[in-house]
Amino acid sequence: MIKAGRELGLRFVHFVEEFGRIPERTRLYLRNTHLSIPDLGTSRTPYKLRPAERRNPSDLQRSLSERFTNYNGSGPNTERFTVVTLRDGIPLYFQSYKEVFRKTGISNEAYNYIFDNSLLKFGLGDDEQSIIRFPRTRTGFEENTISTELPRVVSVPTGMGSYPTGSLRQYLSRNPRSNNTFQLALNSVIDVPTSKIFLVYEYPWWLEERFNFTFIQSDLPYRQSFHWGISRNDKAVLLVSYTDLDDVAFWSHLQRRGRVISKRNDDTRVTDEVLRHVHSQISNVYKIDYGCIPVPVDGMMFVWDKYPFNGGWVSWKPGSKSYIKNYLTKPFPQDNIFIVHGYWGGIHNGWGESSLEAADDILTHFGVPSYLSNTLYNKQE
Repeated sequence: MIKAGRELGLRFVHFVEEFGRIPERTRLYLRNTHLSIPDLGTSRTPYKLRPAERRNPSDLQRSLSERFTNYNGSGPNTERFTVVTLRDGIPLYFQSYKEVFRKTGISNEAYNYIFDNSLLKFGLGDDEQSIIRFPRTRTGFEENTISTELPRVVSVPTGMGSYPTGSLRQYLSRNPRSNNTFQLALNSVIDVPTSKIFLVYEYPWWLEERFNFTFIQSDLPYRQSFHWGISRNDKAVLLVSYTDLDDVAFWSHLQRRGRVISKRNDDTRVTDEVLRHVHSQISNVYKIDYGCIPVPVDGMMFVWDKYPFNGGWVSWKPGSKSYIKNYLTKPFPQDNIFIVHGYWGGIHNGWGESSLEAADDILTHFGVPSYLSNTLYNKQE
């Protein structure tokens, strides 16, 4: 992504919040209880956990993976299709996370504890492969990373849309004139509905001394919020909600009700019903009276739950194998039709990285050097 962005002339800046949960700047709000990250697993945790379950949720997930599967992380790309649950020998990729969880014998409270502490819930339900989440908690499992001189998490000031528009512009400048198996392959993934709500205020009230939190997580429908920064016209922006799956229907419904309060009355509109519910939820989190929360001066809302974007990303269905992408790259041998799409990008099938990975697959198919095979890929530029 970085190499491609540089070739398109894009600039990268450090996203200060990185992956969220900076311990001293994060507040958790679970079951009407305010917690800090170090509180998780202590007596302050508002879940009826058994003694062996009273630990940080990440440690608890890691323990389950280590105790109940034969996964060891020695060859993640192949092992994930051979790893089984020790109790019955069933391959993990045929099972959902919840199916595997039930076989561990831990309490429903422990499952809710893990579920509620997940920033996003994909990979934890009944309809998705357990290998999306379960083995990745294992000690020693590490994604391949590429070392650059940039910070760990960066953003593109001009927006991620700069990638497709820049690529199209580059293509046009160079080219100015310019069955059942297939259906089953297309149906190998499910869409994960996603939503984001941004509110704009005159000042960043959430950074006042009595609050001063840049990241807030809860089991309420808003799920998580980020301090998004100060705009060019000195307004404060709060990503007040970022969520997925069933919570999205809640916000999508509210977006169709009430009076529009945002400056734009289109698919990004924010209504007074959305505002009422989101302010009600964060008033509990911030311990502030509903009426004391400032009125926003603008807002934008994005819901990815219908055509053409049925979800913010996709996830593999149980029983699917990600190497179906090798077929989908060129599904019809007699036609020069190629699919370059995030659905079948393999490892990163949920992110923009997968579109570039799919493009690299096509280049490899024709024996053309790609970013993944080019020695320049790891060079600092």
